[in-house]
Amino acid sequence: MSEKLNIKLEQVDLAELPQFTKKMQEAFSIAVKEKFGTVSPIPSEKEVRSSFHSEGTATYHIVLDGKRVGGAVVTIDEKTQHKA
Repeated sequence: MSEKLNIKLEQVDLAELPQFTKKMQEAFSIAVKEKFGTVSPIPSEKEVRSSFHSEGTATYHIVLDGKRVGGAVVTIDEKTQHKA
């Protein structure tokens, strides 16, 4: 029997962008440090900010049962409604 998960996306507000960026960098740093050792934060603050302001791009918190558990930056083609 599978359990239903309550997952939703919440759009990131501009005021939340610095904290969102920090959380994304923390998540990526685990794998990056394991594979390459210490490196610059990935993604960079400049990359996240640029994506946030890019046309056709949306930045979301991933929310599981009311708790933010991750994030995503996606670009959707307006015509096809698929990932660009």
